[in-house]
Amino acid sequence: MQRFSPPIVLIFSAVLILAALLSVMTYRNLRWEQNQMQMALTREGLTLIRTIEAGARTGMMGMMWGGDQTQTLLEEAAKQPEVAFIALIDASGQITAHSDPRQIARSFAGNLPEDQREGVYRGIVQVAEDETFFLVARAFHPVQGHVSMGMMESMGARWMSEPWMSKSWMRRDSGNSAQSQNIVVALKTEAYDQARTMDMRNAVLVGGVLLLVGSAGIYLAFLLQRNRLMQRTVGRLTDDTSRLIQGMPSGLISLDREGRVVTVNPAAEKILGRAQAEMQGNDYSELWQCPLLDRVLTGEQISVEQEIECTLNDGRQVILGLTATALYDETGEDRGIICLFRDLTETKRLQAQLQRADRLAIIGQFAAAIAHEIRNPLNTLKGFAQYLHGKVPPETEQRRYTQLMVQESERLNRIISELLDFSRPLQLELVEVDINQVLSETLFLIQRDAEAQQVQLKQFMTSELPPVPADPEKLKQVFLNLLINALQAMPDGGTLQIATHTLAEWVEIRIADSGHGVAAEDIPRLFDPFFSRRKGGTGLGLAVVHHIIEAHEGKLEVESVQGVGTTFILRLPCVHQGSATAAGGVHESPKA
Repeated sequence: MQRFSPPIVLIFSAVLILAALLSVMTYRNLRWEQNQMQMALTREGLTLIRTIEAGARTGMMGMMWGGDQTQTLLEEAAKQPEVAFIALIDASGQITAHSDPRQIARSFAGNLPEDQREGVYRGIVQVAEDETFFLVARAFHPVQGHVSMGMMESMGARWMSEPWMSKSWMRRDSGNSAQSQNIVVALKTEAYDQARTMDMRNAVLVGGVLLLVGSAGIYLAFLLQRNRLMQRTVGRLTDDTSRLIQGMPSGLISLDREGRVVTVNPAAEKILGRAQAEMQGNDYSELWQCPLLDRVLTGEQISVEQEIECTLNDGRQVILGLTATALYDETGEDRGIICLFRDLTETKRLQAQLQRADRLAIIGQFAAAIAHEIRNPLNTLKGFAQYLHGKVPPETEQRRYTQLMVQESERLNRIISELLDFSRPLQLELVEVDINQVLSETLFLIQRDAEAQQVQLKQFMTSELPPVPADPEKLKQVFLNLLINALQAMPDGGTLQIATHTLAEWVEIRIADSGHGVAAEDIPRLFDPFFSRRKGGTGLGLAVVHHIIEAHEGKLEVESVQGVGTTFILRLPCVHQGSATAAGGVHESPKA
C-alpha cells in the first residue's frame, strides 16, 4: 500500500479544512439571503394586507361598501404579478372571500405557516402538489379602535350581514378568536426560487473558485517552502562539497569534453606545483602524459586507473596514482571527466626501502653465517702464509707469492669484518655532534688523495648549524666512504663539493662529484650489498653507509646523471630542547 508523503498529507488536510470553512460560509450566506428574501416578501405581503384593510375601511365607512366591493378589492389587489391569490379565511378554515371567486366557501387547501412573529404567520406552504407559495397571514382588522353601536347601525344591515363580516373587527383587542378571520396573501416564489438558485450557483461557483484558488495557494506555499528547503539543502550540500573538495588531500582536476582543464583544487596545485590560473583552459597533456585518458574522453572507457610519471616545473620527477572517470549530466550527456590523483613518490620510495630492508635482513643473516664459517679457516691460512713468508729468503719469487697470500688474506678478512659490521646491530655512542667539524676532520684525511688526482675540493659550510645526536666515529666512516667513492668516480680529476645547511628539523649534507655518474636503472640497487659497477669493488661500502644513516634515524638519497656527476644527500635530525638524546647515551640500532 502506497503511503502519502508528509507534504501531500498536509496539503490534503489544509484543502479539507479550507473546503469545510468555505462550505460553512456558503451555507451561512445562503441562509442569510433566504432570511432577507423572506423578510422582503413578508414586508411586501404586510404592505398589501394593510392596503386592503385601508381600502376596505374607507369603503365601508365612507361609501357603505358591501361584500361585492370587498371581493372586487381582493381581485384587483391580486392582479399584481408577484401575487398568486388573496383570501379571507374564518376560524373554521372556510374561505369567506378570495381573489378567485370560485374558491369562496371552500376549505383552505393548505395550512397556515407555523412561523408566527408579532401575530403574523409567514413561510413557504405547498398548496397543491406542484404549487408552492410564500404565505403571509394575520388577523384581518379593517376597522381600527372602538366603534359605537350607533355607527354600526348607520352602516346598514346589508354590510353587517356579509359572511366575512365579524363583530370582532370592531375591536382590535377582542379576544373572541372563534369569530376572527385571517387574511392570507400568497406570493409567487418563482423569482425567489430563481434568485435562490442563482445565489446557490454563484455561491457554489465562488466557493469552487475560492477552493481552487485556496488549494492552489496552499500547494504553491508548500512548493515555495519545499523549494526554499531544497535550495537551502542544495546550498548546504554545495558548501559541504566545496569544502570537501577544497580540503581533500588528493588532487582533483575536471576536464571538459575537449580535454581542457576546467577546475583545480588546492591539493592539485600543491602536488603539481602550478597555480590554478596556469592550468585552467590548457590541455591536460601539458600536465601529464596519459594516453588512456583519450579513451575516456572519446567514450571508449568509463574510467581508468594508472600510475604515471610527471615532470614538475622545478624538474622533479613524481609518480602519480591517477583515476579518471567520465562525467555525465542528468540527461546522460557526456560533460567531460573527473581526475583524482595522489603523489605516490614518497610511498614508492618507502615501499622500495621496505623491500630493500627485507633483502638486507636476509643478506645480513646469510653473510653473518658465512663470515663466521670463513673467518676460522682464513685465520689458519693467514697464519701458514705468514709462517712461509718468514721462511722464504727475501727477494725471491716465493717471497712475493707468500706476501701476496698474506695481503689477500688480510683483504678477505676486512671484507668479512665489514660483513659482520653490516649484519649485526650498531652500538651508537650518541653525543651532540658538530657536523661541520666532523666533515672537516674527514676531508683532511682525503686531502692528499684529492690533490694527487687533481680533484678540487669546494666547501659550502653553513655556520652555526644546530647540533646533531650522533656517533662521530660512525659519521666519519659514512663521510669517508662517500668521499672515497667520489674520488674513485673522478680518476682524471674534477670537482668535489661539500655543503651543509639547515632544512626545517634536519641538518642536510650534500656531497656532489663531477664524475661519470650512475645509470638510472642502477640507483635503486646502489645501497644493496655486493652490488658494484666498479672493478674490484665489494659493494659493501654504500650498504654500510646506508646502515649507519638508518641507525641514526636519518635519510639518504642519491641524484645522479651519467656524464654529469652524482650527489649524495644526507639528512640527520637536529637536537631538540628536552630531547632524551641531547645529553648523550648509547643507542642500539635495529638489526639489518
